[in-house]
Amino acid sequence: MKNKHITIITLCAVCAVALVIGMIVPVSGVTGEKFLSDVRQSYRTASLVVSGICEDTLAGADGSIVSRVRVDEVIAGNAEKGELLQIKDQLEQGNEYLLYLNYGDEVHFAEDQHRYVSVSAEPFIIVGDKVEYGGSTHSLEDIIEDMAEMDKT
Repeated sequence: MKNKHITIITLCAVCAVALVIGMIVPVSGVTGEKFLSDVRQSYRTASLVVSGICEDTLAGADGSIVSRVRVDEVIAGNAEKGELLQIKDQLEQGNEYLLYLNYGDEVHFAEDQHRYVSVSAEPFIIVGDKVEYGGSTHSLEDIIEDMAEMDKT
């Protein structure tokens, strides 16, 4: 009987410690400030910022993974709505993304087409009116307003 009480007390102590650790360590990946910091850094570095939906992913001629994204909105840079961009990244088909891009290599089979590379460590996924990144979400409207403010300075 004594061992049963020690086991129960030990279990309660472990649960209490786990609860305290859960309160101290955040569950989400990045905080709001880190999220916006990464957005700002990506925006400063990119030559093209667009939103678009990944249509498919294929293997490039050089063996790299290439995702084809149809542009829905051009936020900064030169592209056309409806244009199909080749991005050297593995994006998930059907997902909508906020993409911060730079020119990469020319596409081997298309004369006037470039392959773009993402400047962010991981993709910014658009879900409704929110953007998911690093396990956190932020308002797409706030992100676009933040980029507009950066353009003013």
